[in-house]
Amino acid sequence: MTTLTQWVRLRRSLAACLVLSVTLGMAGTACADSPAADGAAEPLGADEASAHRHNHDDDGNPEPDADEAHRHARGGHQDGSLWHRFQHWLIGALGGEHPHDDAHDHATESAEILTATRYTRELELFLERPPLVAGKPATLLVFLTRLADFSPVRAGEVAVSLVPEDADQAAQGPAASITAAAAAPSRPGVYRLRLTPTRAGRHRLELAWADGAETASFSLAVPITGGKSAAGHAEPHDHAADHEHPAEHDHAENHEHEHGPGEDQAHIHADAHEHGHEHDQEAGAPRDHAAAARGEQAAAGDSVRLTKEQQWLSDFATAVVERRILRGSVPATGVLRASADGDAHVTAPIDAHLRSAAGGFPYTGLRVEPGQTLAYLVPRLSGEADVAGLELAVTRAATALDLARQERERLDALWEDRSIPFREVLQARGDEEVAAAELSAARRRLAQIQRTEEGEGAGVPVRAPIGGVVARVEVAPGAFVEEGARLFHLVSPERLWLDARVAEADVGRIQTPVGAWFSVRGLSNGDADDGGQTFALTPATGARLVAYGAMVDPESRTVPVVFEFERAGHPNGERLRVGQSVSARVYTGEVSHTLVVPAGALINHAGADVVYVQVAGDRFERRLVHTGLRDGDLVGVHDGVRQGERVVSRGAYLVHLAAGAEGDTGAHHGHDH
Repeated sequence: MTTLTQWVRLRRSLAACLVLSVTLGMAGTACADSPAADGAAEPLGADEASAHRHNHDDDGNPEPDADEAHRHARGGHQDGSLWHRFQHWLIGALGGEHPHDDAHDHATESAEILTATRYTRELELFLERPPLVAGKPATLLVFLTRLADFSPVRAGEVAVSLVPEDADQAAQGPAASITAAAAAPSRPGVYRLRLTPTRAGRHRLELAWADGAETASFSLAVPITGGKSAAGHAEPHDHAADHEHPAEHDHAENHEHEHGPGEDQAHIHADAHEHGHEHDQEAGAPRDHAAAARGEQAAAGDSVRLTKEQQWLSDFATAVVERRILRGSVPATGVLRASADGDAHVTAPIDAHLRSAAGGFPYTGLRVEPGQTLAYLVPRLSGEADVAGLELAVTRAATALDLARQERERLDALWEDRSIPFREVLQARGDEEVAAAELSAARRRLAQIQRTEEGEGAGVPVRAPIGGVVARVEVAPGAFVEEGARLFHLVSPERLWLDARVAEADVGRIQTPVGAWFSVRGLSNGDADDGGQTFALTPATGARLVAYGAMVDPESRTVPVVFEFERAGHPNGERLRVGQSVSARVYTGEVSHTLVVPAGALINHAGADVVYVQVAGDRFERRLVHTGLRDGDLVGVHDGVRQGERVVSRGAYLVHLAAGAEGDTGAHHGHDH
């Protein structure tokens, strides 16, 4: 107890010393920060902070100039007096952080990082770089993504070059291009390159990627400043001319300002996808954490970052907002059925015992051919009949046939001599035919209860009326079945019927049911939303209208609309099953020419539909949209997006969760690579 009391008193004494040291330290800091103080630190400029952030070699060690900038930023702190050192030690012993360390961290984080995004038909380029200053090394981070599956580029060489523009060369004279190359990505999708501009002015940053026969090229206009003037101040940076912006730009506030009233940005995106050229998506404003904090409250989560690594590791994709023709539809409950000639029930023709065929007894899922023997029916013997009696009947029938044949031959000889009338010859021939038929029947009756010498099963063969799959087995081998009992259910799944039931209230909207579409949960062709893959049934896909009900069902109050389609004509069609329930919609004949987004891009946010627009490689903006018609995987939108913009089509909910999280989703790329 005494030890605990002493420890509490010691902690209180140390706290009092801390308060006194902070009070005295404020006075010492004021003196140290005065212009006349020796060792006063010069404020860390944006270019120097950027160099500190980016100028790292491949092993992650800072370059000498970065170390010098680091020491310069902390100059007053490192060269402080004995009192400063004691204050630093005391605060650290009590678990605190020195104010100079915190100031240094904020100065480092305030470094300006410029980003640019470009597209070709196959690749997405996301570039991060510091402002380029003549004579100062700069590290470029290049992120390449394949648009086919939104996976990182894992191989290939990247080469960049800084080429002075013609007007700049005319003013300052010709200059050689500055080049840098990386033979392979430092990690999947990420290339790190270093180059040192030699002079200020307008330049083109040309970037080329090649992996065997695959190639891609990008071009960006970049300005290069001349470093510091004689007075020691950084030259101003022309953001308007650069068309690249720092990574922390608030697009909710400045997007319209940068890209005009809306038509210009849409034109850029449209041209990029129509002609195969790369196009821009820029983002940014000077990196200011205090302003960012204020902006987060004002924007209320309208902008969110999802790093390229997070995109690559998740089920993520984007799609271009396009203008399409959508067809109106009404909802319906649907069931997949076999076609009329693709469904058969096999029944027992007689009362008998069921016996397996040579290939075994049928089972669910067995594929059969038309006419294939499925089983045998062995009839039950009635009365005193047994196997011996049936064998005796065969012997008697054979003897009777032999006697009838001999009698017919004798009468034929007499007829040739005209000793008997021809009527007796005809009678003998008829008796012979009857005896032959009786022998055949006796042999068949015997064969029904015992195997033949050829090894075939005994009994009446049960054959498949159609080719297809055994959908259900109603009986077990050895069971006794009565005449007319169901034995097997066969279906042919190659051609299916969509039996869509349209509600009575929606029937009036259907002008002509020219087609339909349905979705199946659990299936996906890579572009579907969480509702599952969609299957379009139109004449273009080989589907045809089978029936459109003329009467409302009195119980369900629905009208049937039936379409037939080939299962093989659709991706994942082989996974469709007869009897499967689906969510269907029947086209009404209404059409609309409007902007469309994938259905997977829509997220319900507080009761409203929102999409996330990609405004930079790792930056997304939440937009409120008003939806219209839905046609398969596409949904019409009336406002909130522009043609050519990219929206998140897969992984939108992941971005939505990141938007609702407190703070950023992760550190900037510059910290990690």
